Amino acid sequence: MEINELLKLMVNKGASDLHLTVPSPPVFCIAGERIAAFEIMLASNTIRKYIKEGKGFEIPVTMEVGTPEEIQTPDQALASSVKRKISAQEGASLKSSDPAKLQNLLQSQDEATMLQGTIRSSRRK
Repeated sequence: MEINELLKLMVNKGASDLHLTVPSPPVFCIAGERIAAFEIMLASNTIRKYIKEGKGFEIPVTMEVGTPEEIQTPDQALASSVKRKISAQEGASLKSSDPAKLQNLLQSQDEATMLQGTIRSSRRK
């Protein structure tokens, strides 16, 4: 990525700082937080198969659905960091490439947590 692209992205995200360190990826400081969200793709058999067959367009869907290898999209990683109280929801929304999708992930996590609580309380009775 060119520096001009990084600076445009920095402005679009409302970042106050841009941290560049070799060999790390660029990190923006947004709302006082510096939390890196990475797409970590493990070399799973499924991913290898998609690459060999030229079906790279299938990879994001596979990441969203999840696999035994626990591959996550950046928005899934942000939602997880909010749930674990590592980052604030507002900061995560600013860092997200798709804030609406992040909001849906956070809501589905809240619903799952509420459902687990309901199941636990019904087992106690």
